Amino acid sequence: MSLLHHYLDIQRVRFGDKLKVNFNIQDSATRALVPSLILQPLVENAIRHGIGPRISGGVIDVTVANDDRTLSIDIVDDGLGVAARRSRERSRGTGLGLANTATRLNHLYGSRHVFETGPALEGGFAVHLTIPLRYARLTPTAAELDQIEVAI
Repeated sequence: MSLLHHYLDIQRVRFGDKLKVNFNIQDSATRALVPSLILQPLVENAIRHGIGPRISGGVIDVTVANDDRTLSIDIVDDGLGVAARRSRERSRGTGLGLANTATRLNHLYGSRHVFETGPALEGGFAVHLTIPLRYARLTPTAAELDQIEVAI
C-alpha cells in the first residue's frame, strides 16, 4: 500500500480534485502479502483509461478483504467504461497491462487465484483479484525481505 500511496500522491498533483480514491481495507488484511507491483498498475489503468480522459475526473474504490484462506482485492472506477477503453486501446495499440497481470498471476498462483475484469455495475470498470492469503511476520527474516511479495 505504501508504494500505491506514493503513486497516488503524484497523480493527485496531476489531477488535483478531479481524482478521488477511497480505500476500504479490512483490519485483518493489513498484514496480508500481495505480489509486488500488482496493485499500482491496476490503479494506474483505472486512472489512465477511466478517469484521466474525463473532464470531470472520477472516483476509484480500492477494497481489500480476507477470509480464512483468501485475500480479495477489488479496484473499481466510475470512468469511461469498457467500450470506450477498448476503442482507445485499439487506436493506441495498448491493452497489454491487464494481460501481463493475468500472465504474472497465472505464473505465481496457477489455478489458486481469480482475476476478473469487466464493466462495473454502475458504469466504469472493475477488477477483482483473489489470491491465497499469506501474512507478513511482524519481524521479517532476511530471507523474507528478499521475497517478491510486499505487505499491503
